Amino acid sequence: MIRACSQLPVAIAGGFSAADDAFAGSGDRDIVIVGRSVADAVTPSDMAHRLSTIVSKINR
Repeated sequence: MIRACSQLPVAIAGGFSAADDAFAGSGDRDIVIVGRSVADAVTPSDMAHRLSTIVSKINR
């Protein structure tokens, strides 16, 4: 719906993690902004890698 009104990229930001269906289940965005789920992770680099792997699978 948003894409029909604008030619700008569509982004989602914050409040989700790798376990959320909203994050993993849809490719209807151009930009993903991740903050707290990485910053608060025990191993931030592992969480960042996990999230980027999910995004890569969705965008294939």
